[in-house]
Amino acid sequence: MSQTTNIGVHERGYYRFMATVMEEKLTSVFINREIKYDSFPPGILTDAQVFFASVLESTREKVPQNPLASINDYLIAREIVKGMNGSEECNKTLKEFGDFVASLGKSRHLVGQEIQIARHLLHFFELFATE
Repeated sequence: MSQTTNIGVHERGYYRFMATVMEEKLTSVFINREIKYDSFPPGILTDAQVFFASVLESTREKVPQNPLASINDYLIAREIVKGMNGSEECNKTLKEFGDFVASLGKSRHLVGQEIQIARHLLHFFELFATE
């Protein structure tokens, strides 16, 4: 019997390269407290943004564009976030991550809450890349 995979549904290993590069680049961003226009390779940044957009679609009342992929991505992200801190505020954390990742194409110095989000997102991608 053959197995089929729905289009757009990926296992965690599919995202490993993206997670590894994001971890590396976020380390530099966190250390320097600065995002430059070229801090992230465009394809990798797009993959991370699409991943988090898919994750966040699962948290809304509206049916996601690709429900199976969105739920799958949400479960991957939720598992990592719960492993970070056992957070009951998982959706809030994922929203913060998604909003931050969506803004990574804009050059700026990190200040205030962004520094903490960058640190937690760095840890998220570290776990994502290694597990």
